[in-house]
This record gives sequence, C-alpha cells and structure tokens, in this order.
Amino acid sequence: ATVTPLHADAAYYPLDGGRVISVWIALDHVGEDAALRFWRGSHAPPLLPKQGALWQPRRFASGDLYDAESTPPTSSSFLPASACEYAVAPVHPPDDVCEEALFWACAPGDAIIFDANTLHWAKGNDASAWVRRAIAFRYATPECRLARRPWESSPPFRWYTHESSVDGALTARGWLPGIP
Repeated sequence: ATVTPLHADAAYYPLDGGRVISVWIALDHVGEDAALRFWRGSHAPPLLPKQGALWQPRRFASGDLYDAESTPPTSSSFLPASACEYAVAPVHPPDDVCEEALFWACAPGDAIIFDANTLHWAKGNDASAWVRRAIAFRYATPECRLARRPWESSPPFRWYTHESSVDGALTARGWLPGIP
C-alpha cells in the first residue's frame, strides 16, 4: 500500500452548511503499521481557526495545495460559491501528533466512522507484500447544500443541473445518503 498523505475529506466535496461523515470499510486485513491514523480533535476548534472552516485539500501525488489559480472549477460553475473559510494543514503531521494518533488494525468488513473534516493519513508499506483496499461512503446532514469550491470537487458534479434541483434549492439530498 502506498502512503496516504495528511488530508481531510470534507473540502474535496462541494457541500456547505452541514456535517459530512466518512465511513471507511476495510476490504483487506490492515495491520497497525498501515492503518489509517487520525489527528485527534482536528475537525474542530481550537485546531481549526474557526467553527465551520474546512482544511484546504492537497494533491495526493505531490502534496501541493489545491487552489483556485491552478485548478479552476469547470463543471460546477452554476453552483453558488462556497461560503467556507479554509485552513492550511501541514504537509506532514508533526511528531507529537504522530505519537498521539488514533489508529486501529482492521479485518475485512471492519468500519471506521469519522467526521469528514478530521485530518488523517496512512503510512505506506512494501506494496509487493500486500495491498490496502477499502471502500468509503459519505453521509451528509440535511442542512448540507451543494456549493462551488474554488477547485474541481470530487465528484465533479458534471451531471447536476439547476433543473434537477428540488424547488430551486441546491440541496445535497437525493445525491448523497442523508443522516436524519
């Protein structure tokens, strides 16, 4: 398995105004050496500068920040602009965070559920020995609304149109599973 750099899932998605929960389900055995590691408390103040802010996403291959100049949104220009503020996390977690990280070995089918704005990462290992496959789901609270990020979001929502919205509201309901 390759290294998964320090990141939070939330800012990759075009959602504002609610909470998004990530569910990560192991498809293979994942030992502690290659387990996802979580920065305790990174989803909220005081680590985030402001409640509701999101961690600015980074490119996995290079570690470079996504920004509006290098990654203009092309598929979601009709969505209202995001009102979120973005905080910049370090490229690598500090040593004290690594020592205090939360992590668990997982058997196939084990699930880890976390706030999508929690910073997390995984160490790499000898990929010739085994792989770390998983499937992830996102759940959004009913308050979430589709909103344009300053960069291309994931998914890019190329198929979404004003006509497909409900009563003109750019709601995420119907596009993502909801949390009642």
